[in-house]
Amino acid sequence: MSFTFPDLPADWELVPNDAARNEEKAASELLWRQIPPHNFDHTVGQPGAAAFGPQSSDARKPSFSLSSKVSAQAARDWHNANARSTSVGVWSCSVTEVYDAGSQVVDDSKIPSEPDVEQSPGHVFVDYRDLKKADKNLLQATLLMKALARGEIITSPRRVSESRAD
Repeated sequence: MSFTFPDLPADWELVPNDAARNEEKAASELLWRQIPPHNFDHTVGQPGAAAFGPQSSDARKPSFSLSSKVSAQAARDWHNANARSTSVGVWSCSVTEVYDAGSQVVDDSKIPSEPDVEQSPGHVFVDYRDLKKADKNLLQATLLMKALARGEIITSPRRVSESRAD
């Protein structure tokens, strides 16, 4: 499956598909995804169906962090110190899995953030812009299944020195 995407602004760049460069399809770079309580199914102890898709607040550009730029622990610590909701845990899909599912990974880390808004380290997004509902649902389900197969990335909930009052 492959989707058509709008042109990227000049200061965004695609994260290359590792599999396209490696004949042996070496292990692809991972994308850390923070799972907030509202995207976690507590009855089964795993991310819910919408966890790897866009949220109403992200303009169809759900946030991930590149494993080559930040550790899963550092990404979770940053999220817990700066985001509106804390992270229940970290799960991941790979850059290659995103491309294989027909989407793309966009590195927007060079874009200046809004005043008084700090961009997370290693920030990228999976491109859901312009996808029809059925395509959006298929993409997020595919990425969720890849993440569930990989399992939770083990991190500590919160470093005491970086904790904040909720």
